[in-house]
Amino acid sequence: MSTKADVVVIGAGPYGLAAAAQLRRAGREVHVLGEPMSFWERHMPRGMLLRSPWGGSSIGDMRAGPTLDDFERTRPAGIARPIPLAEFVSYGRWFRERTVPQVDPRHVETVDPAPSGYRLRLVDGETMECVRLVVAAGIAAFASRPREFDGLPAELASHSS
Repeated sequence: MSTKADVVVIGAGPYGLAAAAQLRRAGREVHVLGEPMSFWERHMPRGMLLRSPWGGSSIGDMRAGPTLDDFERTRPAGIARPIPLAEFVSYGRWFRERTVPQVDPRHVETVDPAPSGYRLRLVDGETMECVRLVVAAGIAAFASRPREFDGLPAELASHSS
């Protein structure tokens, strides 16, 4: 079976969700592939605090929302600063529910050129065609741990920039 879409976004982390939300606001038909916020939830150190400042941690266009400030207003106790990882993951899921309600959790195996854009083969064998493709697959494949961190457990030092 083959599905057709105007735009496919590969990745459902902050960048993929931001791109999809903006495209939807612009009236585009968008199909998002990936597990929302999964890298942040599964591969970042538990208890981690975000290094980015509050003003740089909202997902997407801060003028269009929903922003981190909007999310904080839904939390009875507010959100600590710096932002705890668990709160950022919750914010990402909250953002997705409001801006990109339909996310397909399947992963993409291959991307090939097609006459009218791109052909994607998903892990379950289904194919999908799209005119435009946004790749927001995240940083997992590019993780780098300096040798100085070799003795630390993975849950304490997942990657560095």
